[in-house]
Amino acid sequence: MMYLVVTILFVPFIFISPFSITTISATTILNIDSNPQGATIYINGQPNGNTTNSISFNISADTTIELNLTLDGYESYSENILLHPNDTVSKSITLNSSKEIEAKNKISETESYLDSLKNKYSDSYYISAMNDAYDLISKAKTYYNNNDYDNAIKYCDYAKNKGDQIYDTWNNIKNAEAIIYKYKNGKTENGIHYTNYGANIYSYESSLSTAKSKFNSGYYDDAEDYANSAYSGVKRTISVIDDIEKLEEDIEDLESELSDSSLELHPKINSIDKYISDAKNKVDNNDISGAEDAVDNANSKLKTIENQGKDAKEYIKDVKDKLNTAVHDYKNIDRKDAKDRYDKALEEYDSAKEKYNKEDFESAETHAENAESELKNTINWYKSRKNSVLSSIESARKYYNRLINLRVIIPLSIQTNIDDAEEKCNNGYFNDAENLTDEAYNDLSTLESNWKNAKKSISDAEEHMKDLRNNSEGIVLTDAEQELNKVKSTFNNGKYDIIPTKCENVKTTVDEIKRKYDYSKNSLNSLNNKLNTLKENGWNIDNALKKYEEIVNIHKSGDYILSKNKADKYLSKINSAETSVNSANDYIANHKQENILNIWIVSIDFTNELNKLEESKHLFNLADYDGAKQMADEVQSDAINKYNNATGNIIPMLLGAIGFITLVGAIIVGKHVINKKKEKEKEDIDDEDDDYLFEDESSDDEDEDDEDW
Repeated sequence: MMYLVVTILFVPFIFISPFSITTISATTILNIDSNPQGATIYINGQPNGNTTNSISFNISADTTIELNLTLDGYESYSENILLHPNDTVSKSITLNSSKEIEAKNKISETESYLDSLKNKYSDSYYISAMNDAYDLISKAKTYYNNNDYDNAIKYCDYAKNKGDQIYDTWNNIKNAEAIIYKYKNGKTENGIHYTNYGANIYSYESSLSTAKSKFNSGYYDDAEDYANSAYSGVKRTISVIDDIEKLEEDIEDLESELSDSSLELHPKINSIDKYISDAKNKVDNNDISGAEDAVDNANSKLKTIENQGKDAKEYIKDVKDKLNTAVHDYKNIDRKDAKDRYDKALEEYDSAKEKYNKEDFESAETHAENAESELKNTINWYKSRKNSVLSSIESARKYYNRLINLRVIIPLSIQTNIDDAEEKCNNGYFNDAENLTDEAYNDLSTLESNWKNAKKSISDAEEHMKDLRNNSEGIVLTDAEQELNKVKSTFNNGKYDIIPTKCENVKTTVDEIKRKYDYSKNSLNSLNNKLNTLKENGWNIDNALKKYEEIVNIHKSGDYILSKNKADKYLSKINSAETSVNSANDYIANHKQENILNIWIVSIDFTNELNKLEESKHLFNLADYDGAKQMADEVQSDAINKYNNATGNIIPMLLGAIGFITLVGAIIVGKHVINKKKEKEKEDIDDEDDDYLFEDESSDDEDEDDEDW
């Protein structure tokens, strides 16, 4: 082991020095090692290297130093060491991991926590269940002993959570148990006796028993669900019973609140009874959800009745006051129409009281409203009628002025109707005034609508033309622009109703121009593509480009039909001329030599035709496509004739020669067959001389006949 020797001089401000300057000092060596190595050494708070290290001290008497070791991930180490003069001290220190400390503390804290939970209940089920949590602590300790501190910490958390779960579940079971036994025997509380509902509350003991069984089997989540179900079931039952009792009290209170002897109002609220009866029946049948719904419906209905009843009562009282005031102030009014209206108001008021006492508050309020309306009509009929008509006239006049400010051309008849309506209203002719006002207003509305539509149509047409210009380079829309200017002139004359149709016609004109433009553009593109192809193939297109530019200029001038026709016609000429030139050229190339029947090769001289074809190509380069085509067609015609003349007599001669050779071959083959036959017959004749001679002569005759043949 190698040691780093560091000499540390201890001066008085570091130590409480036991020696003086005159004292003879001795050297003391302190060797420090750590597991793991690399820890930082602090001597009396001052850093002094890392382990392993050897430190020397010059001291003359026993001296105590403070040693500290620090290393990331490990707990700090601290120790006071007594050093003697002329001594050697070796320290080997094992540092504790910070995770180890954390795990150790975690285990201790968790055990203490579980102990506190365990002591909360003494029930055997509970004590036994808590062992599940303690088992997890045991696993945490095992991991700790195996230096697996992360899992030790993790299982401490598992144990704590398990303990919390067990405690919470058992606590819920105990709460459910307590509330069941509290109410199942019909406990009286808040003036309500629950005897009639005891059987229903008792039924929740089944859920409680299941909860305990699940708890004892370690199914804590299920146990908690059953316990909560039992607890909430009892709470809901008690709550709904309380709500039913309170509901009956609220009905009595409301009946008293809505009564008023001075107004002869004594309502009896009966519509809630069916809800209360339904709620009680459902509680008896253990349908708590249904009972809650019935109570909620009853409360909702009662709240509605309360609001309607209060509103109706206030309305009836207000109408009664107004009727009394009207009788006092207008009792001498002798106009029949006013008296009839007042009588109608009294009839409506009596109907309102009748409906109110029958709990039909909505109808009562409606009759009260009708009574008030009739009363107001009686008092304010003339005034309100006149003000209403004058208000309509004023609205029409504002409408008129607004359109004038918008520079809308308004017919004089509308202004006349508004003035006449105001005069008739001031003279009491309200119906006539109202009719004239409505007519003027409707005319203004129609006029404004037509004006807006006309403006929009013109704007749409202009936008349509603008879009077309943006998307169609150089398009000429002169005809459409002139047509649109005429439409604008019509607009300025106030003929708004016909503007949309005319604008549609303008857009149709624009679309027609666009269609012609596209046709012309496509034809020009086709022509341009053809010229580029010719150029790529080595043709001279200078003169053709001049013609192309002439057609483009026609296109730019806006005469799209003419430019299209010229482009199509010119393209057709080029294609036709090119076809003729290529056809003539191909024909000559393919017929310079002819192999006739694979026997005789004939060479044809097309020199004149080739020269003439070159002239045709020259014309093609000069863009004289008609001339080029005509000359190329003549070249091909001449070449065809020359070919036919050169090959026309050879074929019959060859066929004759072939026929003769075939005939000669047939004769030779025939004679050979006959000779073979004779040889066979000679082998079969007998030895008689006469017969042999005869046969021999006969053979000679046959030979002569064969030769003749």
